[in-house]
Amino acid sequence: MSRFNFSILLFISIAFSLSCENTTNNSDDPITSSGVAETNTGQNTMGAVIDKNEAWAAGIQAGIPIPVPYASIQAARTGNGLVITGVRAKYSFSTFKPGADAFTIGIYADKPGEYNIGVRTDGSSFNSAWAAFYQVEGSLSYENGKLYSPDGITYKGKINLKTLDLTNKIASGTFSFTAFNKDAENKITTKTFEYGVFDVKFQ
Repeated sequence: MSRFNFSILLFISIAFSLSCENTTNNSDDPITSSGVAETNTGQNTMGAVIDKNEAWAAGIQAGIPIPVPYASIQAARTGNGLVITGVRAKYSFSTFKPGADAFTIGIYADKPGEYNIGVRTDGSSFNSAWAAFYQVEGSLSYENGKLYSPDGITYKGKINLKTLDLTNKIASGTFSFTAFNKDAENKITTKTFEYGVFDVKFQ
């Protein structure tokens, strides 16, 4: 093989490796950042670390070969209720199938503060904060997805609402929680979400 052909193959190999790059950590060291900066200016960003070895960020995964228009962040406030949803579109280069996953967090608050996920306070009949993670593999449909959510007892967490700017409609803060999924055969799988950040403009 000529040196020229070898150089071309080497370049193709490197380019393919970079295009297939994902955010899963294959080392023994836990990830401590999603790569999303903690800001408070309405950047419409959201990120977290999943199970200590995967950095998650709302948007489209690097190298995805198909357009996914719904990979985004949405935030809305009704009364004192604020709901934020971040969607990540992804693609498996091993199975050549698309997929998506999403965080949704909700806070019932009129001021910044730390709120326990899934725990009712002050005798109220609703949770002051809640969270969920939805995962779809092999399809862009939500029909066969997995929902992971806390129960407020064994699986729980916190949302720290650091900014609530009602004039400029900006909310920012951090979150972390543990959650579980129970399938049709009552098999339970769990996930841990840490170092979560959000900075959004809400409607």
